[in-house]
Amino acid sequence: MKSSKEKDKNLTTKENEFQKKSNKSEQFVAEVVDEEIVVQQKKKVLSRTNVSQLFTHSLNELISIFVTTFLISYIYSVSTNYMLNVGLFYVFVYLSMAIFYLIISKFIVKTNRVIFYRIALIVKAAFIVLIIFVGQDLANLVMLAGALYGFSEACYWCSFNIMKNELVRKSSMKLYASLQQIFARVITVVAPIVLGTIIDADSFLTSAIVVAVVVLIQFVASFLIKSNRPEGSEFNLKEFFVDVKNLGEKKSVITQMFGLSFCYGLCDAVAPLNTILIMLVYNSNASLGYISAVAAVASILVLVFLGKFTRPGKNLFTYTLFGLFQLIVAIMIVFDINKTFIIIYTIVYGGFQFTHKYSFDVCRNVILKKLNMYDSIDEYQAMIETLLLCARIVMYGLVALFGWMSYTYFGTEGLILSAKVLSVVAMSFIFVINVLIGFYEKKLVKYNIL
Repeated sequence: MKSSKEKDKNLTTKENEFQKKSNKSEQFVAEVVDEEIVVQQKKKVLSRTNVSQLFTHSLNELISIFVTTFLISYIYSVSTNYMLNVGLFYVFVYLSMAIFYLIISKFIVKTNRVIFYRIALIVKAAFIVLIIFVGQDLANLVMLAGALYGFSEACYWCSFNIMKNELVRKSSMKLYASLQQIFARVITVVAPIVLGTIIDADSFLTSAIVVAVVVLIQFVASFLIKSNRPEGSEFNLKEFFVDVKNLGEKKSVITQMFGLSFCYGLCDAVAPLNTILIMLVYNSNASLGYISAVAAVASILVLVFLGKFTRPGKNLFTYTLFGLFQLIVAIMIVFDINKTFIIIYTIVYGGFQFTHKYSFDVCRNVILKKLNMYDSIDEYQAMIETLLLCARIVMYGLVALFGWMSYTYFGTEGLILSAKVLSVVAMSFIFVINVLIGFYEKKLVKYNIL
């Protein structure tokens, strides 16, 4: 048995090792980041590289809107069993993403992250070109399209998540996350209106060409991002879990984040299911665009509210109330689906979804540096993404299964009912994640992390 002094000595040694890693990491960040300040708020600053990250990632929001909203509406319009095809598309997106994310994580530690970031944009452009050329045959190629898009997303998020942690100072993470969400909200107001109007006035393929041009701009802008990697890096999950174990009682900060990640992934199906419900009622991409834009405006108002009236560790009641409100509105849709209810449902979901997305993003990206585990950034992000993707595969597998069974036994009416029921199931997970994040923030405040 080790004496108390020996245990204290070992613990101090581990803490010193973590502190050395942190100091080395902060020195590295200072070297690679352009120090000319272009955004400043008290002592919280963003560099030119950070602003370039914000710009390119904001453009990615437009591409995401195109895929999750208008590509889904296109699959709906060209498919007989749209639930099955949407489910299969996303299963292959996230299955491909999970496989390639883990593979890429092995190589990205040995090279400049921005290289994989640009590969992601090139593959994403190829995905858009595929959509343009196959046209209505996309209904028969959803698995191939999903796998290609999943590969591009694996390259994108593997590089982006790591660069975000490397190049944004921990003192600036909240500012960065806030600006990222503000820019995203502005795009989610404008982009749906523009893309939806183009589709109804001309065609879906024209909107795809517009998105392809945006990807090109994003690719060019990526050359303004400066990113490197400290020498001697390696991807080692075993060593990462040993370091987590050595955190003592603080290891629960990491393990609970993993649990939150899985639950967060189960919420993902709400957006495409919402698109299907809107198309069932309105059958118009322009209407889809305008309703989505109104929901985005609601999310901006929620952002302002959260910034002014909430404090870290004291948001459990607010988060719970928002989640409960979303769940109640989703249940209403099951009993009566009409234009009024669909608008209310979309605005409530679109507005309050910011609660869990913003809070999860801040918590996810701030804890590693505060725990002095920066050198484990690759392993940490890989674990979180893997859990997110596994949860999404499970959820979209249910969408595909429900789609197949409901259409086989009940026809078109069965598809409508399954869309409603699955919306409630997905929204219930949003309620759960809101509550869990409220408790998690309390823990982070307790350990002086948030």
